[in-house]
Amino acid sequence: MQMQEKELKQSFIKNKIHMNHLIDISIQENQEKKEQYLRKQLKKENSCVQMGEHNFNNKIVKEPKFSEQYLDPFLFNNFPILYCKEHKQFQLNMVCANKNCEKKGLICCRCLTEEHLLNHEINSILCLDDVLSMCYNKLDLENEENEQYQFLIQTQQQMIKNLRDFAKQASQIADDLEQDIKFSAFNTRVEAQLKQEEVRDIALQLKRFNNIQQNKSESIINWSKNKKDNNKNQNNQNCQHFGENQQQFVIRNSFDQMLFEQNMQKLSQKIVFEKIKKKQKKNEILLDQNDQSLLDEQNNYKSENIQEEIQQEEDQIVKKIVLSKLDQYVGQQKQILHNRSLFLKKKTDSLLKNMRDIKFLTDQKKEWQCKIYQNMDLKEMVNQGWIIHYNFDYAKVSKVQDFLQIEKNCFDDSLICVGAINKEENENKIQLGAIDKKSEVFQLSQSCKKARKSENGDIYWYFVEKKSFGFADNEQIQLKDGDFNTFGKRISWKLNGEGGYRAGDNINLYNSSNWKKIILVLK
Repeated sequence: MQMQEKELKQSFIKNKIHMNHLIDISIQENQEKKEQYLRKQLKKENSCVQMGEHNFNNKIVKEPKFSEQYLDPFLFNNFPILYCKEHKQFQLNMVCANKNCEKKGLICCRCLTEEHLLNHEINSILCLDDVLSMCYNKLDLENEENEQYQFLIQTQQQMIKNLRDFAKQASQIADDLEQDIKFSAFNTRVEAQLKQEEVRDIALQLKRFNNIQQNKSESIINWSKNKKDNNKNQNNQNCQHFGENQQQFVIRNSFDQMLFEQNMQKLSQKIVFEKIKKKQKKNEILLDQNDQSLLDEQNNYKSENIQEEIQQEEDQIVKKIVLSKLDQYVGQQKQILHNRSLFLKKKTDSLLKNMRDIKFLTDQKKEWQCKIYQNMDLKEMVNQGWIIHYNFDYAKVSKVQDFLQIEKNCFDDSLICVGAINKEENENKIQLGAIDKKSEVFQLSQSCKKARKSENGDIYWYFVEKKSFGFADNEQIQLKDGDFNTFGKRISWKLNGEGGYRAGDNINLYNSSNWKKIILVLK
């Protein structure tokens, strides 16, 4: 026991000597640092020193006064230098982290030697610089996490804003379409009403024309009937007058003959008979003239009836022609209205289909990630909106212009799928392929040993003229003509006038007809 006590005393004395030496060194260093700092501050800001102020990193730190024996806390090398209350010449540059210690917290070297070194473990005593550096590292990590969180929030807000703008555009397009449809429907209704009014006016005019023609024909028929009746009455009167004259003549003739036979001679009788014959001839002539006038009237009546019938037939023909033209005009207008309605319906259907396709394609683009795939279903991709732009055997020679032409036919945000199909295994499956944006796939490069990493995923692309075109799963490539690196998921197509070269681990596919190159686009 005595030996152990001696050893402990000796070790304590050694540690105390060592700590006193360290304390002296730290006191000297602190005094030098104080003097240097005070000189710099006095040179920079004399006015601030008189008032008891310091300017550090554009911030004013107020202090009462500087003194050589005691100095309040001030900043040095971005860390505060504090002094112990009990041992005023010593810095608080250590931390006691023991939970059971009554004076845990900031301590100086003298406190360490007097109380903490003998009573606590060494692991519970930490350097203040280490603690502060740990705190600052933790703050830096928290700041980085906060920055990442802010960046994610900003990106999310931007995406929400883009979606709202897209929704506004879609609603604006729908509103414009609805207004166009309403306006076109209103125009078609107005045109139909105008055409109906025109047809009604034409029908009224035809009706008036028919009434006028009917009245005219009726008046002509009544006039002809009246004329015919008048002619009949006149003929009857003429016949009756002629009969009366003839009867009077017969009576008179018989009476005169009796007188001549009784009272006169034969000569007088002859004269009388001659006179009678002359009268008879005159009467015959009159009868002939009356008959001729009746015949002429009958012929005139017949000719008038024929002309009326011809006029009626002509009127009926004109009516038929006018009605046929009206029917034809109305049919044409109906056909035009029907065609316009069909055109508007097709236009609305096409616009609605385009809106659905845009929404469908945007949803599809969200589902597809930019990375390397295996065993992709070709039919399912085509059903989802992918379009095949390049589909040839590996024996086909690929040119730079082929890929640049595909790039011209794409939009800026189009997705491109570059892959290879083994026809012997399955023609409807892409055994190996990569999906990325247009700007990454068709970007020309120069290096033959390092591929260019995509900004959208873990894909490394290369497009070197007169060498080859393809992708890999890491940046290491070896382009003599095609990529002949032995590992990785790779596709390489030559651009030097030969066929394809590689699809995964299958190489030397220059003249292969079992493997196919394929490029699909999702616009």
